[in-house]
Amino acid sequence: MIAIIGLLVAMLLPAVQAARESARRSQCENNLKQLALAVHGVHDISGAFPADSIYTYDPTRPNWSWLAHILSEIEQRSLYDAAAVGPPKPNNIDQSLPQIAMDVAVFLCPSDPDAFKGTQSHSSNFDMLDPNLGPLKYAITCYRANIGANWGGGPPGSALWWGTDPQWCVPDLNNSDPNTTYDGCANGNGVIYETNRPHRFASVRDGTSSTFLIGEALSGKDYQNSWCHMDNAIATCAYPPNAKSPVTGQEYPPDQWWNRYAFTSEHPGGVQFAMTDASVHFVSDNVDLRVFRALATRAGHEFAQVP
Repeated sequence: MIAIIGLLVAMLLPAVQAARESARRSQCENNLKQLALAVHGVHDISGAFPADSIYTYDPTRPNWSWLAHILSEIEQRSLYDAAAVGPPKPNNIDQSLPQIAMDVAVFLCPSDPDAFKGTQSHSSNFDMLDPNLGPLKYAITCYRANIGANWGGGPPGSALWWGTDPQWCVPDLNNSDPNTTYDGCANGNGVIYETNRPHRFASVRDGTSSTFLIGEALSGKDYQNSWCHMDNAIATCAYPPNAKSPVTGQEYPPDQWWNRYAFTSEHPGGVQFAMTDASVHFVSDNVDLRVFRALATRAGHEFAQVP
């Protein structure tokens, strides 16, 4: 009898696990939908996408992420006000310590094994390294905006190069400035990147239904993972989904930011993305990298559709 029960449990367990993952994936899809609609809400009010505000790269200035700027659109107005994210005089990030340590449910993917462990603090996350207080404690995000597909700082070996593996160093073919064409962080060819002058829907000339807006990024894969800081809430499509080092076949270390700003997921086989029209799609790990990168650009003049 015990052997029969054990056999039945072994037979049922995969089905139970699959059902649970299906529910988690549906919740993740709903999170992405809500975030995309919140971006739309900000655009309706301001005439532009939410800013990914940049002043410096440490927490001593109001370097609030686009996620912080949509808080009032996801029923988190009290947190937005308490953190003093918006005008007339926004707080510096290190002036809102209780608020940046608060979890926001819609920022957390239920399949992310590190999403529900509470506040984090990493000395390698220089964005959250305060010159007086040291590494700040913060809540994390599992979702990041698409900055595009240009990445690496500069050509491999150049003075501008960040150290990114050469196969992930990609220039913006529509930007001939050698000082900025590889800089996806501050000069991305996607929809939301580090700028105080955000784009509008009209800027997305490749089409809102064929341009990534937001994707999954596992919080434990990259220690630049706070929801509050603009440099922690973005990722690039220079890498394929769930990218690994082609040399070692292993994942890059979580403190190696120059090789870690990728879209990643625990959902088997790929990553979920919200497009700029707020539709949500699952993109396979095996997607053609040329197509994947084309879907990341707002005005690259490519013809690409979600496979």
